[in-house]
Amino acid sequence: MNSSGLKEWGGGWSPQQLRNALCLQVGRPVHLAITRNRVSVVSVRFDLLGNARLRLNHSFLSAPDGVINALADYLKNRSPASWKVVTAFVSSREPDPVPVRPVAVRSQGRVFDLAAIRDRMNQLYFGGAVVCHIGWAKEGRRRRRARVRAIRYGTYNKTLNLVRINPLLDDPRIPAGFLDYIVFHEMLHAAVPSQRGGSRWIHHRGAFRILERRFPDHAGMQKLASDLVRVLG
Repeated sequence: MNSSGLKEWGGGWSPQQLRNALCLQVGRPVHLAITRNRVSVVSVRFDLLGNARLRLNHSFLSAPDGVINALADYLKNRSPASWKVVTAFVSSREPDPVPVRPVAVRSQGRVFDLAAIRDRMNQLYFGGAVVCHIGWAKEGRRRRRARVRAIRYGTYNKTLNLVRINPLLDDPRIPAGFLDYIVFHEMLHAAVPSQRGGSRWIHHRGAFRILERRFPDHAGMQKLASDLVRVLG
């Protein structure tokens, strides 16, 4: 869209600039509304005169030029190929975060202090650059031993920027080094964001795996993760 001669705004477009650019390429009026609708990311209707009425999620303000050009071509020529480019952008964009209330978490356990472990891992492996909350997850119901095949030791919630650790690990039988590894692994998710890969999200990208293997005795920690299922399950 640089060929339109319009000034770019904040790495993208202002709503008025985008509307003007679309009108210029389409050659007729375009009615544009920018929304934060997380479900209907793009909506197009044509009135009786053939003018487009367009509702776009705000992410289109920073869409690549090719996407905006394809959108203009669709509005002008109803081109299915151009619409494919637009919908591919919609599928690839990361959804807007859902507004949430802050969650109170407990980091001090009976045996381990997660905040202290996080701060130590941050200095050792991340140069103090990772900022995230951490706490013990809520106690869940114990499943029958015969059904236990795996245990989720930790999770990272991007929206809350929160690491939660399975309270089963707050146990004197757990080696301190293993809990260090689990906290380190979840902090990596805060440092190496997930990436869209086709129709799914890739949470353990190549960069993630490379960094994870820097943890001392990484292979031994993964084996211990499997062995502890029999102890904790």
